[in-house]
Amino acid sequence: MIKALKMKNYSFCIFGFIIFISCTTNSTPKQIGTNDTSPTLNNRSDTCEGFFNKFPTTFEDFNRLYGYDETKGEGLLYKSYEKEINYFFSCTGIADSVKLQKCINICKTGAWDADAVSMFQYYTLQMVGRNPNLAVNILRQLPDKEISGFWHFLFDGPHPADSAVQRSFESLYKEIKSFDTAMAEIMKGEYSKLKKSDDHGH
Repeated sequence: MIKALKMKNYSFCIFGFIIFISCTTNSTPKQIGTNDTSPTLNNRSDTCEGFFNKFPTTFEDFNRLYGYDETKGEGLLYKSYEKEINYFFSCTGIADSVKLQKCINICKTGAWDADAVSMFQYYTLQMVGRNPNLAVNILRQLPDKEISGFWHFLFDGPHPADSAVQRSFESLYKEIKSFDTAMAEIMKGEYSKLKKSDDHGH
């Protein structure tokens, strides 16, 4: 699969070291692009809060900036996706609840892809794992379709039945089931669909 070959090191099976970028240093992400009418993160302040506020709020915008299309090629900020996504998740000036809200908004209509999308998916899964109650409280406010869409995206990939993915699912499922059985079953249902799809050549 072309997308799987294109993936760097941001899958559940192979994932390298997470490079955290301090919000208090001057090492802000590289600024690319000149279109001030789009969320290209131009002219931002040196604070991670300023960066966070200009970060995309939907999957469509995120993928347009950081994604890679087989036909259209690289998104505007594709070359700096590693630095910018690391900067987003390492920002200590934003409350986890606020950060999770934006992550969920992006992921709820997401479609798995390699590189930037896979990296954002991985980091979001780690954040949900650290804050399951917060994540569930945010998801409860969404329509059923968007809740399902979030869980579907969070465990999607070239091989959702892979043992590493399964372990990630089982750990989070057990945690969420302990306080919200209904949410856990929605998550289980979406993961089951992904595994079934994988069995049929996903």
